[in-house]
Amino acid sequence: MRTTLAIRMLLASSSLSSAMPASAAELDGGLVGAVFAGDPVIYAPPPVDLSPSARACRTAYLGALPRPMARDGGQTMRHPKGLLAARRDFVARQALAVAGGKGSDDARRFAQSLTLHVEWEGMSDPPLVEAHQALQWAEENPESPIVPVAQLFAAHRYRAAYECALLVGDGTGAAAAASAWRDAIAAARRAPPPLVECLADDLARVDHVYLPGAGHPDAAGDGR
Repeated sequence: MRTTLAIRMLLASSSLSSAMPASAAELDGGLVGAVFAGDPVIYAPPPVDLSPSARACRTAYLGALPRPMARDGGQTMRHPKGLLAARRDFVARQALAVAGGKGSDDARRFAQSLTLHVEWEGMSDPPLVEAHQALQWAEENPESPIVPVAQLFAAHRYRAAYECALLVGDGTGAAAAASAWRDAIAAARRAPPPLVECLADDLARVDHVYLPGAGHPDAAGDGR
């Protein structure tokens, strides 16, 4: 499945916007934001002009979520008390849902392996650290059903790191992050669960995931 989209990935912090418009474009791309940042726009009623593939992906995603998560409308990621614990719980539940409900213990262990910085502050190091941790976990647990989710998580973080590096003039860092993005997204697409495939398309098509104006890493050199 493929979607056409344009989303605003929010800062990896407790301050998520609740006033984003529920336009077709926002909701078409809101799936990536919901999975990776708890963006609540995905919980708004879908517009009538939402593309069929995006509607199917959105419906499958919401149907896979545990009931408490579906009810809280993304509030878990906003609560300031116990933020890191809440984020790890959020990541674990998202990973389990996206993996098709298989590997609950692995989903928790994966989430515990991640630093999940409170703020990235426009710097590439925090998302790079999280990407490396996700891939390390995947390498150490090759038989886990959570592996494609970990690889997709890493791809998302590498895209964010690319945008950060490029916009501060770090061409070498941007090229390295772009290369790592391509490797991670390709790895996630090797025999993925249906929702990972859907999200990979979502992530590959989006204009940006963190900082607008950087362009797509597929258009960058690989730095090799």
